[in-house]
Amino acid sequence: MGESSDDAQTGLQQAVGEGYRGIPAEALITGTIDEVAAQFRAFGDLVRHLVKDQPKALGSLERLERVRLAVG
Repeated sequence: MGESSDDAQTGLQQAVGEGYRGIPAEALITGTIDEVAAQFRAFGDLVRHLVKDQPKALGSLERLERVRLAVG
C-alpha cells in the first residue's frame, strides 16, 4: 500500500518485476487507503505485504490500520 496511487503502483511494478512469488500483478491488492479498503472488504483479515524494506512495511502497517477502520 502506498501513500498515493502512484506510489502504490510503483511498489507493485517493482515487486512484480522482481518476480514476486510468481503472482501476476492483477492478483495483488495495492493502492491508497480507500482503494485497498474497497478491495479488502471481500477478504476479511487476510493480509500480506509486498515490500521487504522494513520502514516501508511499517508505514504500510500504519496505513493498514486506517484501511481496517474504513472497511468496518
